[in-house]
Amino acid sequence: MQTKSYKFIDSVPDDLYQKVTGSAKYIADIKLPGMVYAKILRSPYSHARIKSIDTSGAEKLQGVKKIITGKDCNIMFGTSIRDQSPLAIDKVRYGGEAVAAVIADSERAAAEAMKKIRVHHEILPHVTDPVEAISDQAPVIHEKQEEYVRLEKYKPVKDTNIFHHYKLKRGDIENAFEESDVILDEKFHYPLLSHVQLEPHGCICLWENPERLQVITGTKGPFSLKKSLSKAFNIEEEHINLSVPFMGGNFGGKACNSVIILCAFISRFLIGHPVKLIMTREEVFTSTLLGRGMKGKIKIGAKKDGKLLALRAELFFACGAYGSTACSIVETGAIAATGPYEYEHYVIDSYGIYTNTPPLGAYRGFAHPETHLMSERMMDMLAGKLHMKTGALMKKNFLCDGKKTSTGQTVRGGQGNLLKCLEEIEKTLFSTPLPEEDSRFLYGRGIASFIKYSSIMPAEYSCALLTVNDNGKFNIKVTGMDIGQGFINSLSRAASEILKVPSEKINVSLIDTGSSLFKDKDITTINITSRCVNALINACKETVRKILEQASNITGLPVSDLIYEGEEITYRGGKILDIKDAGKKGFIEPVTCMYGTDEILTSSERQENSGEYAFGCKGAEVKIDKKTGNIKVTHLIVAIDAGKIMNPPMARHQMVGGMIMGIGATLMEELLFDEYGKIKNASLNSYRIPTIRDMPEKLSVIFIETPDEIMPFQGRSIGEHSTIGVAPAILNAIADATGIDFFKIPVKKEDILEKLEEQSLSYQA
Repeated sequence: MQTKSYKFIDSVPDDLYQKVTGSAKYIADIKLPGMVYAKILRSPYSHARIKSIDTSGAEKLQGVKKIITGKDCNIMFGTSIRDQSPLAIDKVRYGGEAVAAVIADSERAAAEAMKKIRVHHEILPHVTDPVEAISDQAPVIHEKQEEYVRLEKYKPVKDTNIFHHYKLKRGDIENAFEESDVILDEKFHYPLLSHVQLEPHGCICLWENPERLQVITGTKGPFSLKKSLSKAFNIEEEHINLSVPFMGGNFGGKACNSVIILCAFISRFLIGHPVKLIMTREEVFTSTLLGRGMKGKIKIGAKKDGKLLALRAELFFACGAYGSTACSIVETGAIAATGPYEYEHYVIDSYGIYTNTPPLGAYRGFAHPETHLMSERMMDMLAGKLHMKTGALMKKNFLCDGKKTSTGQTVRGGQGNLLKCLEEIEKTLFSTPLPEEDSRFLYGRGIASFIKYSSIMPAEYSCALLTVNDNGKFNIKVTGMDIGQGFINSLSRAASEILKVPSEKINVSLIDTGSSLFKDKDITTINITSRCVNALINACKETVRKILEQASNITGLPVSDLIYEGEEITYRGGKILDIKDAGKKGFIEPVTCMYGTDEILTSSERQENSGEYAFGCKGAEVKIDKKTGNIKVTHLIVAIDAGKIMNPPMARHQMVGGMIMGIGATLMEELLFDEYGKIKNASLNSYRIPTIRDMPEKLSVIFIETPDEIMPFQGRSIGEHSTIGVAPAILNAIADATGIDFFKIPVKKEDILEKLEEQSLSYQA
């Protein structure tokens, strides 16, 4: 198929200049007239009844405006299940849950008052492990969960901690296992992690009157948040205006609506005053969304030639005290459990389970890193059982053009070339001989493949508004925001290409949900760049058409004879009009264009799960110190088929950043809980993340560019894909070096030493 060749215009968008010069405004930088400040008292216990709250001592302090508790609160929120209140009402369900709020004229006064509040708790049994939480002995965290308002498909299991059970099934699983020549059955654990964004969560809320709310916050989902606020406070969506300033990191964690709804709830007690709530670093750990947290069982069966026949998987997600933000993770985990392979027979059960931990939410990869830890480790072990190379086993079973995914959707060739990705990984990783074991070090290499599903559901749309100024410059506003992926840069580059002007003549505004453009539209923030760029392309083309019409009106020449050249209009090779003249001499109406699922999926596909995939592979080389157990990743590689890459340097940085996060999860990161079930390593001193010392000696990023004819500029999104497959690639490399299989991460040096000692004793015996 012949495809278009695009040349993107290079320039420095205004947002990059603001970020590097420090002029970009984040939540903490914003100060409004009459602003007051909030601090939150949080529970030290993960499960306890609130017997009483004494606020009398705090109320006497100078500067205190208001103290709020959950008493008489009748607000429940959640997009999928309305199971959470802004402040705990009768009991707390996780350590760090909000119990009371103080609003004062300064942060210091609020913090001092918070220390004076006395809460009497009755401590209850707690559970933090998802498998333990579904045992008969586990305490029930929500005694009447079946009474919550919820979407119909999220059905609870009464008198248990299971709030959602999602099942996928195909074929005859029992017969397939009987026909299998080799069967593997293992258990895995991917622990709860913190997103550790550079910028803590924060919010400013101003109630102009009891029916009109202004919100400024960093969020990845402004429109879903607006809907949640509307439902929680029973006010019209059009009376809520939500602005998103620059955001200092997201990774999925800034979808934490509870912070904003809490701030909106307490600020309603001081109408007319903007209330500012900025969380501490400890609060970010203990009182915002967590990621991962899955225990899994997986059993696979294959023929002796390597043909995969059967997969049986059970996924148990520690979804925390409230389940709304985890519902889609439970489902996506099941969908991704087959990995990038086609199985003829499978049964997958995925469970959303209440635990006495902070709520679970999106975290870069959206359940794919957890499930791929299982699928890719199993492929490596299965290859060993069958005496095959891992790559050969993968190739035999890869999803490709014409094969069906776990939801029965047929893969298109334009969605990526997984075989090419693996070939590039093998060529790069095995281009030099692996160092041989010496007196100090063991060496190993491992590979893993991945698929990333992107949920694009029917009736979801993105919009773009494009206006032409009198000076020939362009203003753009879209239904998306920059969450660190270079979104504004991508928009500028795409508009520059279509409009044929340098991006300094294009101004991209940060999102404001109050814009009339976005009213009455069902808008999503999933696949932000790809969706919004397509809407913008439509708007740019329509704008060019209107500019030519206006030039025809001014000159009297036929539109068909005029050529748009960016900054000027030409006629028969000669300039006849500047764009700015067209803007001054006649009004060019703003152009609004939409882009939605209906434009990228056929009618039969609209009922399936995903309108976009990306395929790729990871490769890892490790060096293990036999004396200390230290694991050093010496080479980490990704080969990803993302279609046409719009901004190669930015895309490479996206991949590198995510792979380093993957190293952190694999070798060091893990949230730990104390005797009361509260996170005990809630600081950057005790929760270790990768530093420059943990960087691999070599990082390789390889882009395969199979053009996708239905995506903007034939490209696909890649922001989440970099974390997927890192853990199994490293664990496969560790197994190659040591002969030891690990099924739980993080794998620390103490684990290596313990297993090596066991191995040595086994040899001696």
